[in-house]
Amino acid sequence: MTRSSAFAPLNALEQALLDTQEGRMLPAAFFEQLNGATVFILLDKAIPEGGSWTSDTSLLVLNSQSGFPVIALFTAPERSIAWLAQAPAYPHGLQISFRWLLQGVSAGVGLVLNPGSAVGVELPPSLVDKLRASAGVTGARADS
Repeated sequence: MTRSSAFAPLNALEQALLDTQEGRMLPAAFFEQLNGATVFILLDKAIPEGGSWTSDTSLLVLNSQSGFPVIALFTAPERSIAWLAQAPAYPHGLQISFRWLLQGVSAGVGLVLNPGSAVGVELPPSLVDKLRASAGVTGARADS
């Protein structure tokens, strides 16, 4: 069974991720699409309509197999459902611009897209830095 038979893409980003993993798209093209995409994150507190992110709001951070922290993000809200049971302290979700997220990723922190899914990818901190530079995004925070 291929990934495509078990994974039905819900949006263009998911299709691009699947195409990349199955060799139909170059990784550089996927990362370009990711830079312009909206992703979904899990939070410990709700952000009210028109509200703002506060310093006491935390997002789901996991430990990679390589030993560095990774922010969990999802290609669609539906992909996060399994994590609600695994990480009950993060019951709230937010769709945000991937480029906006890059601004706040601290040095030494990676990203994991669709953690635990066969159609996902882990981005080490060095790649996050390259994506930030290629997107023209400034300022990784050292405090988060």
